[in-house]
Amino acid sequence: MTKTKSLEGASLHTAAAMARSAICVAAMSTAVWAMPAMAQTGGLMEAVDAVEDAQEVDTFDTDIPSDFQLSGNIGVFSDYRFRGISLSDEDFALQGGVDLVHSSGFFVGFWGSNLAGFGTFGGPNLEIDIYGGYSGTFGGVGTFSFGATGYIYPDAPGNNDYIEPFATIGADVAGLSTKAGIAWVPEQSSINSNFYVYGDASYALPIPELPAPVTLTAHIGHTDGSLSLPAPGFGEPAAPAE
Repeated sequence: MTKTKSLEGASLHTAAAMARSAICVAAMSTAVWAMPAMAQTGGLMEAVDAVEDAQEVDTFDTDIPSDFQLSGNIGVFSDYRFRGISLSDEDFALQGGVDLVHSSGFFVGFWGSNLAGFGTFGGPNLEIDIYGGYSGTFGGVGTFSFGATGYIYPDAPGNNDYIEPFATIGADVAGLSTKAGIAWVPEQSSINSNFYVYGDASYALPIPELPAPVTLTAHIGHTDGSLSLPAPGFGEPAAPAE
């Protein structure tokens, strides 16, 4: 994405070209909920992955109706990357979220992370993503989802919050999971329009002797518009041709 975050802090929109990716240093699920930490992917993919994971885990007894499933996650990560750009200045990030999924396929949730180092963020140096949508299956192996994510930067200087609708389609066959997704940012007061497309593939290694489950994951993405990566530097105009 190209959020154009200025280094002076007047705007938080900064360049980014791929999905979030981070190495988990230490992660723990909450006492009541069982959910993996969500720092590997972008906000739009957090929503989708959260729903798919929540539909697969067992939950403890709660006071919410049986048609709903409540899950949560928290983790500490070596870096917070949003589509290729470190938003934690290549430092540790504390991240977590909560998701509520209905048996019909509708879902809502929120996710948060600390920020640092990429421009002057001001306020609490915090990003909060609020999302909702619908997720389902087809043909026995196919998956789909659509919805929207709101990116919020509390108390940051300038007008930085924006909304990004998304849609995905994928398939899960013999341990191999594939997914293609699109996200579109319509023109808003804080940002011009942007289009993002990506693909994911993951494979869980069927080796029971391993001390912990291992999954191989690949991701590729491209963005075009106000969140695309400018040249020659982030937010810097290109030098005039001689």
